[in-house]
Amino acid sequence: MEPITKQQKILIGFLIIGGLYVFNSRFLKPQGIKLKNLKQEVSQKESKLQIVKQRASQLEQLKLEFDLLKRELSDAEQKLPKRKEISELLRKMTRTGQKYKINFLSISPQPEVVQTYFVEIPIYVNISTYYHSLGSFLAELGQFERIVKIKNLNVMARQATDEDSSNVSVSFRLETYVFKLN
Repeated sequence: MEPITKQQKILIGFLIIGGLYVFNSRFLKPQGIKLKNLKQEVSQKESKLQIVKQRASQLEQLKLEFDLLKRELSDAEQKLPKRKEISELLRKMTRTGQKYKINFLSISPQPEVVQTYFVEIPIYVNISTYYHSLGSFLAELGQFERIVKIKNLNVMARQATDEDSSNVSVSFRLETYVFKLN
C-alpha cells in the first residue's frame, strides 16, 4: 500500500468536514429544532395539566358548596315558598289549634300585598280560648317552617258560657309570605 499523500490527507479532511457539515445541517439541526419544539409543547401541556389539576381539586370543593347551597335554598323555600299553599297553612294552623283547644270563630284571608321580592298574604283570625292555651298556640305558630307573623294581637277577657268555657277572645292578623316570581 502506498503512503497517503498530503493532498489526499487534505481531501480526506475536507470530506470529513463536509460530511460532518451535511450530517449536522441535514440531521442534527432539524432534530434539535424538533426536540426544542417538543420540549415547548410538553411544557405547555404540563402547564395546562397543572391548571386542570387545580380546577379538578376545586371541583370537589365546588360540589360541596353547591350541595350546601341547594340545602340552604330548600330550607329558604320552606320558609318562603314559591307557591301560596295557603290551604295547607290553614289546615296546619287549625290542627295546632285543636291541640290547644282553640275555638276558631272566623278565618278570613285578605287581598295580597305585593312587595319588591315577596307577596304578603294577610289572614284575619278570631278565636276564643284559654289564656295559657293562647300562648302555647302562638308559640307553635312561630315555630312553623313557613314564615308566619302575628300582628295586631287583641286579647280581651270574656265570660264563659255553657257552650264555650274559654276565658279570652282573641283577634289577630296572621301574615305569611310567598316568594315573588317575576
